[in-house]
Amino acid sequence: MDGNQQLDQLDIFLSYASKDGLEFAQRLFEELPRASPRFAPWYDKRSRAEEQFDPLIEYKLSTADVVIVVRTRAFPDREWCRREILFALKMRRDIMVAQMHPDVAEQLSLIDRTPINFAADWEEGWARLVEQLQTYARPEHYARKLAQQVPFLDPESDLRHQAFARDVMERQQEESARAADPTGARRRTQDRIDAGLHRERDVSSDVRIEASMRFVNEIPVPAPTEFQDRVLKLEELKEALSDPTVRAIVLTGDGGNGKTSLIAEVRRRLAARKFAIEAAAFVYLAVGGYRQVSADTLLHDLSLLAPDPVLLRRRLREHLPVEAKLRPVLTALGSTSVVVAIDNFDDLLGEADVPRDGDLDLVIRTLMRDGHGIRLLLSAKRELLEWQRRYEPRVRPCGLKEGLPPAETRPFLASLDEDGLLDVEAIPRSEIDDLGVISHGIPRFIELVYCLLRSDPDLTLGGLLTDIDAACGAAKTPMPVLLQRLVSRLDRTEQRVVQALAVYGAPVRPEAVDFLLQEYVPGVDSAPVLKILEKRRLLRRDGDRYFLPPRPDAERILETVPPGSENDFTSLAPLYTQPWLLHRAADYFHEVSERANVPVIRVDDLQPQLSEIRLRIAAGGYRQALLLMEDIDTKYLTRWGQSSVLAPWLRELDGKDSLSLEQQAYITSALIAARHGEEDPTGSDTATLADLMQRLSRSEPFARILLRIQIGNRHLDDGRVTLAIGQYRVAARHSRLRSLRYEEGKARTNLGMSMARLGRFRLAEKELNRARKLLSSLEDDDSKQTLAVTLLDQGWLRGQLGDVDGAMKLLTRGLEIARDVRSYRLEGQLLDGQAALFCEKKDFESAIRLAKEAADLGVLNHNPTLSRQANVSLAQAYLHAGKLELAATAVEAAIDKPIGIRALGSWVTYGLVLFRLNEIDQARAAFHRACTEAWLRLEREPREYQTHEAAGLTLCGLALCKEPDRIHRAVEAYHQARRLAPVDGAKQQALTHLQLFGSADPVILNQARRAAEDRTPK
Repeated sequence: MDGNQQLDQLDIFLSYASKDGLEFAQRLFEELPRASPRFAPWYDKRSRAEEQFDPLIEYKLSTADVVIVVRTRAFPDREWCRREILFALKMRRDIMVAQMHPDVAEQLSLIDRTPINFAADWEEGWARLVEQLQTYARPEHYARKLAQQVPFLDPESDLRHQAFARDVMERQQEESARAADPTGARRRTQDRIDAGLHRERDVSSDVRIEASMRFVNEIPVPAPTEFQDRVLKLEELKEALSDPTVRAIVLTGDGGNGKTSLIAEVRRRLAARKFAIEAAAFVYLAVGGYRQVSADTLLHDLSLLAPDPVLLRRRLREHLPVEAKLRPVLTALGSTSVVVAIDNFDDLLGEADVPRDGDLDLVIRTLMRDGHGIRLLLSAKRELLEWQRRYEPRVRPCGLKEGLPPAETRPFLASLDEDGLLDVEAIPRSEIDDLGVISHGIPRFIELVYCLLRSDPDLTLGGLLTDIDAACGAAKTPMPVLLQRLVSRLDRTEQRVVQALAVYGAPVRPEAVDFLLQEYVPGVDSAPVLKILEKRRLLRRDGDRYFLPPRPDAERILETVPPGSENDFTSLAPLYTQPWLLHRAADYFHEVSERANVPVIRVDDLQPQLSEIRLRIAAGGYRQALLLMEDIDTKYLTRWGQSSVLAPWLRELDGKDSLSLEQQAYITSALIAARHGEEDPTGSDTATLADLMQRLSRSEPFARILLRIQIGNRHLDDGRVTLAIGQYRVAARHSRLRSLRYEEGKARTNLGMSMARLGRFRLAEKELNRARKLLSSLEDDDSKQTLAVTLLDQGWLRGQLGDVDGAMKLLTRGLEIARDVRSYRLEGQLLDGQAALFCEKKDFESAIRLAKEAADLGVLNHNPTLSRQANVSLAQAYLHAGKLELAATAVEAAIDKPIGIRALGSWVTYGLVLFRLNEIDQARAAFHRACTEAWLRLEREPREYQTHEAAGLTLCGLALCKEPDRIHRAVEAYHQARRLAPVDGAKQQALTHLQLFGSADPVILNQARRAAEDRTPK
């Protein structure tokens, strides 16, 4: 094995005089990263005022492993350079002298450093420099440096020095063991990583019983034994939890203001029965934690509290609509009093404070109603005005805008110092008062001060605050300075571990940290380091995972990693820069998903892939992220109808210059497809796609074909059928010329269905048969899914032609394929098609059963188009069966969807239901709304015969609702439909729809029936 593989990464500070040393510093800066092992140099490129010694220089010197003095003739005379050397000596950094000019006077402070002579021979000097750096990079050198710190400590002096001595000796022993057996250390690291990757799929919740109360998931912040602050806020919370009309409490305040600590204290007081409410259980979830906060996660954790959790969890693993999962959970819990806390709830919300996850929104809406014992305790970094307004008066806001009151500063600091190491009571009052002023009472700031005092036993609170105040200057933003001071007090491995957590940006196990650092700290074992840093309150722990609070801690600490260049993530050699580390962190989750041997049946099972996508984008690896999104969308999300999960990342990538036009086209198409057929009233989607088409070169025919199909789909969703036909026809022709069988089959399927909508049945049947033949010859899942679409369209076409039995066979075959490839969206569409055929056959009970299944699948897959379509079919089946109230429920679900290609049918059916319920005025309003929809669609496509039939049905309804003259327009609409589609099935369907009016005015209905069945209208 190459000995360099046992060497640690080194951060190097280049100290130089800008007058004559800049050229040498630049050369070293360029050549050091190419050496082996990996050296990360830094030098100040700014013009510098001699009298200043700014915080950036101090910070870089504090975190450097080695300082290289670029000694030139001007160096000894520069006050700035002298200060740098003195500070490096104070921090006990390794110092090397690179002699660039001969006969330079030695400085007294560096008299014991043998200079490396670059003046005589650069190559020889370079070789000696690298050799010495490699010595410093050896783990045994690092272990010796840690050991040298112990004699400086007086174990008899005070508890604080003793505790620090123990920590240093523990760290020294770990580093000595790594140095003594480097090969074994690396092997053990790899064994831990392998075991961690195997365990990574285990994201189960834990249930703990304390004082007869059950707790699901631990809160990362342990509450002090006696909570000193927020007395008034705790009273507010106590009152709100005791109020039976309050279903949710919202804690709001900036990051670090103590929201999580307050939640932890509520949990502690509930267990101690210090609140009036008799809560039986407490569930804690954190957005940004290692588990995605979703409807599935919440229901799973609630199910653990049920009398028979095993049976209930088995049902939750089934692919069912969220309502079908929520009902048994609420039934099992009954009136059991449960407090559900969700930390950082605002990160789940989109526009108008609506949860982006539709299933979670439905669960939250249900929990905000009465009939159960669950209360919500939510934290947010901002006020949730829209969300609160939606649920007033069931929401109680509780703001934490202010920090701790000054009088609570000392008690809070004392509560952190559980072991009494700081002797908080002995700290002068003036220093405590200064801490309250500088921190603004922010609990996290005080916690980090405690961490810094624990990390340096010689540091006083007064000295630290004076230093921070001076470093802040006029900006008065102390938190970044405090975090910099903290990182600079950590030893080399501790720095790397903390930076690794900042890179991941979410709770991870120690093995994930080892994976990221193994190239920079060979043989690293981060678990003991993480435990020490958690004990000092720098880190949080969530179960067996560690993390940095995201704002501002993780963001600021990530900034301490060299930013590198935007293309660093493509480097084959490891680089210690933000892009490369983010890329490597993404590799960890890639390994998790590659090694996983568990079925993927819900979005939560894709957590490793989603984490990888997040990190790839952060690293600048947009193409890799896009490929992964396309892969999981094709394999899982599209089939489940949940492509919208990827929408936030797709929007983030939209417009990135580094992506090709083909990839931009995919992003635009995916964002459009995620809206499930909603109309685009402004036409912006079509314009965007058309612009991409113009920009795509003709040398990219594949991308142009896909884009034409997407443009056709957009035209079809907007009701512009003729325009869609033009796009599909060109796409089919170009696909055939290039032997793209799948793309040709897809284009011809859409072309055939579009022609059928215009009554061109013979040509439509020809295109669909060609598509079926092409797709049947292919074996991949994408082709099978499109074949199922072809069979769905063929079944609809046969039904329009009057061949109901032939149509049913085609739909049954399509249903088999959809279930085989687990495409729940297609399954729902095919079931809905069968429901319509059973209505034609007067088997209304079968129609109701199938339409219900289709509607459930629409909800399950967040597909508003399928939900609307299936609920319209269900409402019509109920009307035929005389079940008017059930029909009303179904159609109300249909009209409560975004506008789209099924909106016309929804409003017509709504009018029919209201008419049958004898709500004549409301029915009339619904029919007028349907008329407006019909005229709009006919403006876009005057030859779509089903729109004319819908207009005829609607006008007939108005004629029956006190507007009798409308029957003449209804007859004209039916005549036009028959001119366009003079076929038996279409005629029978129109007659079936007219039967939905029941026993209404026979004169009006007979006129409509004659027009609907007339084959040769005059």
